[in-house]
Amino acid sequence: MKNRKISRATLLVLCALLLFSLSVSGCGEPEEPGQGAKTGGESPEGVLLYEAALLGDGSRQKILLDDSRLESEHDLYLDVVGAGGELLWRREAGIYHAGWTSIFLVFSDEGARLLEYRPDIRAGVYTWSYRLSAPDGEGGDRTVEDGQVIFTAESLNRDELKAFLERLNALLSKAELLLSTDGHVIPGGEDYLFGSAENPVRYRELFYTAGLDENAPIDERIDTFLRDGGPG
Repeated sequence: MKNRKISRATLLVLCALLLFSLSVSGCGEPEEPGQGAKTGGESPEGVLLYEAALLGDGSRQKILLDDSRLESEHDLYLDVVGAGGELLWRREAGIYHAGWTSIFLVFSDEGARLLEYRPDIRAGVYTWSYRLSAPDGEGGDRTVEDGQVIFTAESLNRDELKAFLERLNALLSKAELLLSTDGHVIPGGEDYLFGSAENPVRYRELFYTAGLDENAPIDERIDTFLRDGGPG
């Protein structure tokens, strides 16, 4: 299986209009991590990305990418499915606005976890957040860890941002990509990118460094961000 990237050609006019209106209004409200709709008896279908033990009971769940509504609703869905085909967890990722979403599978001694990373900007205010979670087996999930940093270019707390990035990078060092709609990290101007067990995508291939070496110190990345206004 190859990493799949879907062209914007069929959505170009609609996306351009939406992006213009949202750039004027400040990109809209970001989706709150962990606030996805409760799941029920649906039996989703999609591309199998991984099988992982997410419930903590030794069983393995399937992680699927559902792109069946991409053209009609401009949304992707990442699903965790139980052994009986029941939907245990779902996240929606839209390709039509700048509420970027990246979701990773994190491996640790405690088991596999799902990491959601959302770098949002509205009206010059940056809100970067992450949430590490696992399905609870009853249609919801439980938070293992989360973090957030809010700042502007004029009110940036360097120590706070550095601590956030260091912790996020520590989690990402144990992670592989499931799905990203972040336009800053996807090559070729495509709408989204996903990784699979057959063709894993590691975080160092993704995160935008504004021309810096991937191993550049975080302080140097922050300086670049302040100078160029791009995500670090």
